[in-house]
Amino acid sequence: MRMPEYRIGLLFSTSGPYAALGRSALDGALLALDEVNGDLSDGQAKFRDALSKLSFDTPTGKVSLDKNRQAIADIYLTEVTKGEDGHLYNAVVKVVPQVNQTLGIPEDEFLALGKVGRDNPSCP
Repeated sequence: MRMPEYRIGLLFSTSGPYAALGRSALDGALLALDEVNGDLSDGQAKFRDALSKLSFDTPTGKVSLDKNRQAIADIYLTEVTKGEDGHLYNAVVKVVPQVNQTLGIPEDEFLALGKVGRDNPSCP
């Protein structure tokens, strides 16, 4: 018997922050697939519905999806620092909890800011 094939886009990295992101994406997809018993019929309707209701813990904190299926997750602000051994490391400066795609600004206010770009919204 041939196993079903699931096409899932992931970041392919074996270490560092991208590995954690890829693993979280894979875990979320597998949790949703499990929720619908692998049923991807009808344009993946049940799977997409399961994803929209998904909330789960990851190594970097809780992850859920908004109405646009964009991740809401803790964001780690880091800076590169030199360790005592002379090597460069990422040091966590601050953790911003549960950041959404509008950066915590109410959606109507965020959209009123205009096109997002390098200088918009401002980053004081």
